[in-house]
Amino acid sequence: MLLVKSSTTSNKQCFGKALDEWYDKHKDYLNERTTNDESKSRYTHKRLGRAYHSLKRNLPYLFVYQQNQITHNTTPDTTNKLEGL
Repeated sequence: MLLVKSSTTSNKQCFGKALDEWYDKHKDYLNERTTNDESKSRYTHKRLGRAYHSLKRNLPYLFVYQQNQITHNTTPDTTNKLEGL
């Protein structure tokens, strides 16, 4: 839960470090497997694992807005000028 709360005030390095720490703490839980009736095993917490891997894979793109600070002077707030054409 702390990881989610930190995402709005964090930067790429801090969030990445917190994500790695979260994984180290919960990796046994993420890697739990369940065996079904046909003796096939699957990850018990598949959706949680997918969410983690999605964050990890997309981390370079999550904080792009901090790298390229856009000022209001160069970017219009609305598209009203386009509607007048």
